[in-house]
Amino acid sequence: FDISQCRWYTLHNLKGERIMPTLYSVKEAAERLGVGTTTVNRWVKLGEFPNAYKLNPRAKNSPFRIPEEDIVAFEEERQQYLTRAAE
Repeated sequence: FDISQCRWYTLHNLKGERIMPTLYSVKEAAERLGVGTTTVNRWVKLGEFPNAYKLNPRAKNSPFRIPEEDIVAFEEERQQYLTRAAE
């Protein structure tokens, strides 16, 4: 696994400097989203967080890291779904 190949790795600020995004553990993402860690792990495996990655891809139980940009996009999509469902 080459982290430099990830789409979110090459973000730049307005000065053109490369920046790293905020990364969440599964536990932190679960707390932010108000769900359990099992649910977040399932969503990662279903591709809901496309830029999530394992800290050690060779290890079976290696924890995932999820970029904040993926979580924000998921929250926005979820809010749109809930808004449509309420109509």
